[in-house]
Amino acid sequence: MSGDGGCNGFGGGVRVDDSQIKFSQLISTKRACVDAEIQKTEDDFVKALDEVSGFKIEGDVLRLTSGDETVLILRR
Repeated sequence: MSGDGGCNGFGGGVRVDDSQIKFSQLISTKRACVDAEIQKTEDDFVKALDEVSGFKIEGDVLRLTSGDETVLILRR
């Protein structure tokens, strides 16, 4: 998988099996971000991906979970 957080690109492996998902070997470019808040959001997002172990799709909402806890909510 790959993406762009606004200042840096990120990517890594992803494995999906039924409702389980695991991101691995996450990498990110290390460009300095002028806005410290955007940088923190990017760092927190990539860190959260590392904790994800499952997902639920509800309409246009993707919930990435770790056990019973929702780690990230993504909307289309």
